[in-house]
Amino acid sequence: MLTARMKHAALVLIVAAFASCATPGSPPSAKTASGRDGSSEAKAIIVPKTGEISGVAYEYQSIRLHYPGAEPVMQSLSIDNAGKAYDAITIKTRGGKQRTLYFDIQRFFGKLP
Repeated sequence: MLTARMKHAALVLIVAAFASCATPGSPPSAKTASGRDGSSEAKAIIVPKTGEISGVAYEYQSIRLHYPGAEPVMQSLSIDNAGKAYDAITIKTRGGKQRTLYFDIQRFFGKLP
């Protein structure tokens, strides 16, 4: 029996493969007026999508837009003390630096379409 985390991890791998060549919906903005730049859970980029496939594709589109040439190194699910879910994606920038970006996935976590 697959747990929600296992399903999420498998889906993330599949979507990441497709998202690298897809161009879904409207592009994410560089930084919202509220200062959400993805540098921490508190500043997590809010993903406006309501399904996991489009949500994860949005995350990777955001990375391509704001970090051209960056490569994903690792992706993990992060749950804060209040039970709120985030995707934490570590990237390696074109300049060789590693950075972890946080995405607020509340709107789509656990929702497949």
